[in-house]
Amino acid sequence: MIAIDQLRYVRQGTRDLQVAADVALNILGLQLVDRSDEAAYFRSDLRDHTLVYFLGEPTDRAVGFEIHGRAQFEAALAGLSQHGIDVTIGTEPECAARRVRALARFRDPGGNAIELVLRPLNSGWRFFPARDAGIVELSGISFRTRDVPACQSFWTTLFNGRVSDWVGDAVFLRFDQTHHRVAYYPSTGNGILAIEFAVENVDLLMQNSAAPRLQ
Repeated sequence: MIAIDQLRYVRQGTRDLQVAADVALNILGLQLVDRSDEAAYFRSDLRDHTLVYFLGEPTDRAVGFEIHGRAQFEAALAGLSQHGIDVTIGTEPECAARRVRALARFRDPGGNAIELVLRPLNSGWRFFPARDAGIVELSGISFRTRDVPACQSFWTTLFNGRVSDWVGDAVFLRFDQTHHRVAYYPSTGNGILAIEFAVENVDLLMQNSAAPRLQ
């Protein structure tokens, strides 16, 4: 079984990098950590980045998951190949663009692009949001798929995913103690349906504050 250590990032192509970057910065309140004519990198927590917009087609997108340790990474590649899954090893420029030591790309049964990465970079600085939107981390990803059961089986058989819940035909999967990191919704196509960011518990913050509660 392949053990996912954690969800790391989302890469999303866009035809208008300026507009996409403005949404991430000014609406979501993410922290801009790097920007070029080709891409914009954003943080939401201690990870070096959790969201990248790059110039490309909007259908060009991928979600990265971390594998802990070189031996585990190599075993994951072998396990995927043994199950007939086509795996592409990332080049040095591709690894540099993702700020990781190693990269492997493949697709889930729904056709969604998945990337396994080794030793992704973390930041030594506390996350400084562009505005106080309450975001504390990249929490989960929701995918569209034509075959929810096949995607569920993929993550719970080959990987350490576990089913947390169902809503209708949609399935929610976890790799740790959080309710879910990945969700699949039935659809006529594939792709990312939602990028989920966890926010602070406002009620708890108000309880711990000296300011009076609003009723």
